[in-house]
Amino acid sequence: LAMGKKILDMCKPSAFVLVGGDSHTFSLWYLQTVEKYRTDVKVIAFSLLETEWYPKMIEEKDNFSFGFPAEQRDTINYIVWKEKNIRIKTPLGNEFSWLAKSNQTVTYNEDGYLYRCERLFLNLLEQNKFTSEFYFTYGFDPRTQINLNDNLQKFVIVDRINYNKEDRLSTEDYINICRSVLPAFKLVNRNSQMEVNEIDIIRYYILFRIYEDITNGRTNDAKKLMEFMDKEFSIKDYPPQKASDLDMYKD
Repeated sequence: LAMGKKILDMCKPSAFVLVGGDSHTFSLWYLQTVEKYRTDVKVIAFSLLETEWYPKMIEEKDNFSFGFPAEQRDTINYIVWKEKNIRIKTPLGNEFSWLAKSNQTVTYNEDGYLYRCERLFLNLLEQNKFTSEFYFTYGFDPRTQINLNDNLQKFVIVDRINYNKEDRLSTEDYINICRSVLPAFKLVNRNSQMEVNEIDIIRYYILFRIYEDITNGRTNDAKKLMEFMDKEFSIKDYPPQKASDLDMYKD
């Protein structure tokens, strides 16, 4: 619940947040339904878009549309998808474009599948035209982001679709977000594999940013982040669950 509040707090008013796992989904549902916390944010459990009942329910509940007539929305299925350049005119007057493709490769050709959930999401983006902000929760499977991976602004616990090409967060701002999340770690049940895994996912995000800094010659920024991790988020206090994560930390 503490992490759920942090996720919602990172979202701008009336934003959409696409959720990729049960632990986040149920926490956010509880916070909004029971505690009435940040009910302006439209929470979309991405995997449930594969069902017939769920898209209809959230359209009615949150007063928005995926952009399909009801009879078409309820019968949408997966399709074979060729790479396609999507262009969306934004409220700022600029055009956001990217090459939309699926990472689910079909063995008999070079195309991929675009599943029902991805089709609904893509149409929602085209209909909304970024009059609202769109976020993914941390740990969201990049294979279902229709190749938006390189167009995301990273906020540690959420990724924002960067349609207006805002700058990458400064190291200081990134560390401040990390620091704001740390109190939630103290509530983690060390006997819950699911809760411990949440820490590993966030550690991976931070380590990947350090790797990017080193690769791009920003060694001072990488050093600041590493010093922050060693002081506030050390492997002694929060041991990685996987040997590969420990190796990445040591490297």
